[in-house]
Amino acid sequence: MSLRKKLVSFSILSFFKLLLAVTSIICILLLIYTIWQGQPGTIVILLGKPTCVLVGFMSWLGWFWIHTGLHKSRKEIALFFGKIILLLFSLLLALVLGELTIRKYLRVTQGFNSLGKLKAMELGEQIQLKSFTPLAAIVHLSKNKNLVYELIPSLKREFGGKHLKTNSAGMHDSLEYSLNKNPSTIRIIGIGDSDMFGWGVEQFENYLAVLEKNLADKQGKNTYEVLNFAVPGYNTQQEIELLKSKGLSYQPDIVILGWCENDFNAPFFVYRKKEYRQLKKSYLYSYLFYRKGTVIQPEIMKVSELDSEFINPEIIDYTGPEGVKKSLLKLKQLGKEYRFKIIVFGAMKPVIIAICKAVNLDYYNILEEIPYDTYPREYEVYYMHPRAEGHRVLAEHLEKKLKTKGWLKKKSSKQ
Repeated sequence: MSLRKKLVSFSILSFFKLLLAVTSIICILLLIYTIWQGQPGTIVILLGKPTCVLVGFMSWLGWFWIHTGLHKSRKEIALFFGKIILLLFSLLLALVLGELTIRKYLRVTQGFNSLGKLKAMELGEQIQLKSFTPLAAIVHLSKNKNLVYELIPSLKREFGGKHLKTNSAGMHDSLEYSLNKNPSTIRIIGIGDSDMFGWGVEQFENYLAVLEKNLADKQGKNTYEVLNFAVPGYNTQQEIELLKSKGLSYQPDIVILGWCENDFNAPFFVYRKKEYRQLKKSYLYSYLFYRKGTVIQPEIMKVSELDSEFINPEIIDYTGPEGVKKSLLKLKQLGKEYRFKIIVFGAMKPVIIAICKAVNLDYYNILEEIPYDTYPREYEVYYMHPRAEGHRVLAEHLEKKLKTKGWLKKKSSKQ
């Protein structure tokens, strides 16, 4: 072979080797990024994770084969493939151990959903809470079986590394509010779950607290009070039940229902305990690639399994789209009876939008009203639990919406 042909052959081989190396690195980086985010990005969705893994591995294998030399003896080839088989066996063993570990982790951290244990805690039984943000540590069983549980009143503690306070009425608020309302005061009540509550942010960083501060800075003839009745884990039925049992006595002018997609679900603590033993499902795979929201697929207890000592079994009828629709019809009726304005606020998908339109309720869909490229991604504006910056954004948009509706000015008589 001439020198020129050797050079051309070497150049092609080097280019092919570089291409394989770049391909394998890109696939590895995509997988690392997906695992870090807890959900697949657009490119990974298009490629598919198994395809991405296979392409990355085959590219690395091709690069390694070229790098170590193509001209090998049979003994060297056998040794090479022996190393590959050993590598694959080690990887398989690591995956099996990882699967067993994640199953044990999920059983320990996700297994607490017993109303009986919640009652035992109230009676003084020492139960070890494994989670960094254990809901059981900030709620107690409610005497109202349609609520199931409520925030512990007059609570002051650290929760998820943040300061948490509740007032004597069990609101997520450091302030106390009188049942009597000043004639010039516009009182806003928020009912919702963990996103409105302010999961993972400081006491005054949730969007209702920010809204109250922003309105206080601009008040003229009117004063504003924003009461946060949100409770983590609540669904729409519980939120409206809490409004009926507590919120209405505070004479609201506006009620904001904070929407979250899990509001279609049953109340927290009424799911069947899972042991994570399905052989056809990889929980390690779900944890790595679908960590945000899909690791746990809870199973609602059958009505016959619910303990009537703690819960009204009929509230299961208020789950799903039809159940939410029935709840929103109740809310609309309460609005007419007690003369307050209503708006549903949050990241809303077509199903809940259709329900709001059918019930004829005002809504503000942040997925439509706030374009994705408007704010930095790390604000997590559209995520179930926004950062503090995300809450500030939500408060600003909510205030703008209320102002546009003309609800922030006191009228001589309610319409």
